[in-house]
Amino acid sequence: MAAERKRIKIDDSTSVVALAEEVKSTREALILQRNDEDIALIAPIATERIEGMSMDDALWNIVGIDTSEGQSNIAEDKYKYFSEV
Repeated sequence: MAAERKRIKIDDSTSVVALAEEVKSTREALILQRNDEDIALIAPIATERIEGMSMDDALWNIVGIDTSEGQSNIAEDKYKYFSEV
């Protein structure tokens, strides 16, 4: 079961920048509440995960697993293939 998201009670003096920095550092979304009503969700940006990828990342396990006998130069000749469609 997914963990409950953390809720933060806010008012006019709450610093949005501080909340955004917390989300960035913890990589966990926050639900903002005002007067006991959920009003907003602050979530981390997914692109930061890509930038943090290393050569040890499991995603690299799929590189080179394609054993099809189809065309292998698609990236080089993409415009040629698009013109044939």
